[in-house]
Amino acid sequence: MIGPELMFAHQMDVYYEDPVLIIKTAWGGKALQEDFRPPSATGNTECTTKTTIRRVRDDRNCEVNFLIWLQRKLRFPGFVWFQGWNDGATDDFLNEYESNLFHLV
Repeated sequence: MIGPELMFAHQMDVYYEDPVLIIKTAWGGKALQEDFRPPSATGNTECTTKTTIRRVRDDRNCEVNFLIWLQRKLRFPGFVWFQGWNDGATDDFLNEYESNLFHLV
């Protein structure tokens, strides 16, 4: 499905002279509190965060998938996080969201 990342990609393309590659990784019904809990936060961090990082690293072999990248040195300077709905589901999730987001960044 297409979400807010499409317009974000268009804006990055306007801003940067070099091409911008968006690697979308998405699962529905996940929360930062449980599923994407950052490794620097306390508690169980073995879930989706490490899987996401591993998948993005695997996808860095973009040269095979996108010929345009063959002549360029790839850089991955950051990521964009679109999340929050499921972390408002309970007071516990909501109360820890700011801290978890801090640890994620």
